[in-house]
Amino acid sequence: MIALGLFCSIQFIPAQEKLSPEQVDSLSWGYYLNGDWDKLIETGKLAQQQNISFKWLQQRLGYAWYLKGDLYKSKHHYQQALTFDKHDELSHLYLYLTNLATGHLMQARYHAALLPAETRALHKIDQWNWIQSVDAEYSYKRPDAFYRDNDLRGDGFYRRIGLYSLFGRFASTCLWCLV
Repeated sequence: MIALGLFCSIQFIPAQEKLSPEQVDSLSWGYYLNGDWDKLIETGKLAQQQNISFKWLQQRLGYAWYLKGDLYKSKHHYQQALTFDKHDELSHLYLYLTNLATGHLMQARYHAALLPAETRALHKIDQWNWIQSVDAEYSYKRPDAFYRDNDLRGDGFYRRIGLYSLFGRFASTCLWCLV
């Protein structure tokens, strides 16, 4: 009886459809326009299994994952889109946004620097951050009586003041450090 049930269920499993790049493009574009992100992602997985990939598919998948809230998968697909066109403005913009949202400031600044000035102005992306942070540290440690009485160790004293700035794409510079 179990063998008969297993045999019947195997007969009704649909075979995976072989898709052409044109079909993947048409399906993914339709799902993108309709906002059907789950079907778009499924189409992308099927295309990946059949080694079908192109810039617009990767961008659509990146956008679908972006809207679903999985920023790391979104970032992955936009990076894949850049393998087809390393100067693609849309991919750099979303890589800026996803890196900024996931706390990868230097990567976000890298992609922001590759955007045209008009796009940076439109999204209010400041490339220069003259004062990123100001910090101060102070520490005083008094040794316990044994070390103090035997002159083996003096008082531990430490102070530091820093002013940090982000110049250009990558630099994080301590403008003024007092130790």
